[in-house]
Amino acid sequence: MADYFGIKGNEKYKKKEIEQVEHKSLYNDCFLNTAKLWKDYNSNEDLIKAIDFGRAFYKSGKPAYFEIFEEPRTKIMGFSKKISLLYAPLENDTDKYDKRKCIGFRFYEKSNFEKCNYFTLVVKYDKKFFILEKDKTILDFDGKTFYDENLNCYSVMRNIIFEKYKNDIVTPRGEVFPEIFGFIYSLISLGKFKGFKVVEPLILDPLNKESLIEQLPEILEENIGYIEPIIFDNHISVTLIKKGPYKDR
Repeated sequence: MADYFGIKGNEKYKKKEIEQVEHKSLYNDCFLNTAKLWKDYNSNEDLIKAIDFGRAFYKSGKPAYFEIFEEPRTKIMGFSKKISLLYAPLENDTDKYDKRKCIGFRFYEKSNFEKCNYFTLVVKYDKKFFILEKDKTILDFDGKTFYDENLNCYSVMRNIIFEKYKNDIVTPRGEVFPEIFGFIYSLISLGKFKGFKVVEPLILDPLNKESLIEQLPEILEENIGYIEPIIFDNHISVTLIKKGPYKDR
C-alpha cells in the first residue's frame, strides 16, 4: 500500500521519503494584472465589465477571464448560487469564454452581487488547486498581491454548505465537485487547527503516475494528525496519518 501511494521506505523502516511533484501552474496569467473584485482602482479603462450571466475581467483591453453565474447545467447539478465558475477566453475569439476550459471557482459568503467575503479557487495542475487570496505571488492591476491574511475561507465555505442543507427541505442533494474541493482547500488554508492539518487531496488516476504521489511533507511533525482526502471513481474517503515510532525489525 505504501508503494502504491508513492511512499518509499528503507528495509528497516527507519525513514520514509515522499516523492514530490514538480509544482506547475496553468492559469496564473489569467489573473495576473487583473482587478480584484470590489477593490477601487485609479484607472481610465474598464477592468471589470458586466456580461450576460456574469462578469468579464480585463487585462490590456482584452478579457483575461470570465466569471459566470448560474449556467443552465449548474442549475441541473444543484450548484449553490453562491458559487460561480471561472473560464478562460476562447483562443480565436477572446470576447467569449471557452466552455471547455473551466479554470476555477469563486465562493461567496453572501452573494455574488453584494460586497462580502469570498475566495477564488484556481486550477493548478492535475485537478490540484490553490486559493488566489492566499497566494503571495500573483499581482493585481496595481502590482499588489491578491493575498488577504484575515480572510477565513473555511468560514465562507461552511456558510455555503450549511445554507444549502438548511434550505433543502425535502431530500438533501450530495455535494458537487466545486463544493467538495472548496471545502477541502478551505480547510487546507487554515494550516494547523486543533492538532490536525489537511494536505492536498490524492486524486487517483490509473493513467497518470503522478496522481499516485502523496503531497505529504518529507518530515511529519509529532503530535499532528495529517488528514488526506482520497478521491477515486467519483468516491471520496479520508485517511488520517500520524507520526509514530519506527523500530528496527
